[in-house]
Amino acid sequence: MPEEKWSFKPTQGAFTNARTFSEQVKHVACANEAWAAQILKEKQPEHCDLGGPNPAKSKAEIMTYLRESLTHMDRAIASVSVSNLLEPVHGEYWGDNRLSALTAAVWHISDHYGQLVEYVRMNGIVPPPSQ
Repeated sequence: MPEEKWSFKPTQGAFTNARTFSEQVKHVACANEAWAAQILKEKQPEHCDLGGPNPAKSKAEIMTYLRESLTHMDRAIASVSVSNLLEPVHGEYWGDNRLSALTAAVWHISDHYGQLVEYVRMNGIVPPPSQ
């Protein structure tokens, strides 16, 4: 999505309180951080539904935040083994053990990817994976 369209959010139809494109990406980054922290038993960020505590605002800043969240998630995934997969890891977000937290993280990012594809298409852009 071009940077000038990162403030886009749908207005026609049932989109009351929809996030902007940038708010969607920031929400995903925060959620990645939260589930990675939960799996690693670290302090989780709060208010991911509102984008979390990271001050990123521009496309470049939010993309850096997203990349960092994916690196954190990679580290969390690497920490999981057969012996600790079902060990309790309580947190503020869904998942009582590493398996359920990982499942939630994968589901969540997939769900928002689908939403972001719709935002891009609503702006007349064909997403690169569909080209």
